[in-house]
This record gives sequence, structure tokens and C-alpha cells, in this order.
Amino acid sequence: DLVTTTADPLADLFVDKTAPASYVPGQPITYSLAIGNLGPSTAVDVAVTDTLPVGVTFVVADSDPRCSAAGSTVTCTRATPLSPSGFDAFTIVVDSAASVTTVLTNGATIDSATPDPDLTNNDDTAASAPAPLADVNVSKTGPTLPVAAGTQIDFTIVVSNAGPSDAAG
Repeated sequence: DLVTTTADPLADLFVDKTAPASYVPGQPITYSLAIGNLGPSTAVDVAVTDTLPVGVTFVVADSDPRCSAAGSTVTCTRATPLSPSGFDAFTIVVDSAASVTTVLTNGATIDSATPDPDLTNNDDTAASAPAPLADVNVSKTGPTLPVAAGTQIDFTIVVSNAGPSDAAG
């Protein structure tokens, strides 16, 4: 007798999210997503979902063209299946608001139409601490000299910040 069995495909996917240790509020931040398939089967319809933290916006022009955003959720997809032992990477660029002063924690999740036997490596997060950079300028103008003794004079003081971050303090 001939017995035929069919094995169900399984693909152990993983994602590794990296971010700079610090960021300058008001400047772009680049996130990297390394993904892979530990097998044993080919993964189909692979997608990575990245939920952006409050205070940043997705920059389409500078990010991987396979990534798109809907609100604060960025989705990066592969057009082809990911073979066992296969790797890929996506780059996501965001603009940070000049007023952001908190640690930005950003998470990503990988998924596929192929069942995954180990979900413990399908999520990863990375955090960046703010390193504000302000360019504060002060200028003072007053009357032309000489000024007669005992005369009231007015001075104008102008304070400005050329950024990129908001000045505090």
C-alpha cells in the first residue's frame, strides 16, 4: 500500500528593527528593518507593519519604495516570496517634529500568509532619545552714539531660534 502525506508549509519569520540611539528634534530619523525566513518553507505574502510613534511623519520620497503609509502605520511588502534562509531589508525615513522631547519607541511586526511556528521573533522595537539642537541668536539695537547724558534711550532686543529643535529653558 502506498501512503501519501502532505506536509503543511511553515516559515519562521523574524524582524530586527534598528534606530539611531538619539535623534535631533526637527530632523529626519532613519529606521532599518531587517527581515528573514528561518524556514523550513518559503513564506508568501510577506509584510512588515511599523507603527510610528507620535511626533513623527513618514517621508515617502526618502523611504523604501516598497513601503507605504496609512496614518501612523507604515506597511512594507515584498513582491516575491521569501525563501528559507532568505533575507531582505527595508528603510523607513520619518521627519520628527521640532517640539518632540520624548524618547521615541518604534515597533515593527512581520507577517505572512504562510503559518509561522515561532511568533516570538515576529516583533521588535527600537528607541531613540532626543538630543535637541537649538541655534539661539540674540541681537540688540539702540540709538546712534553719542547720546546726551540724562537722556532716556530705548534698546530693542530680539531673540530668535534657527533650530532645528525648539529652544527650551
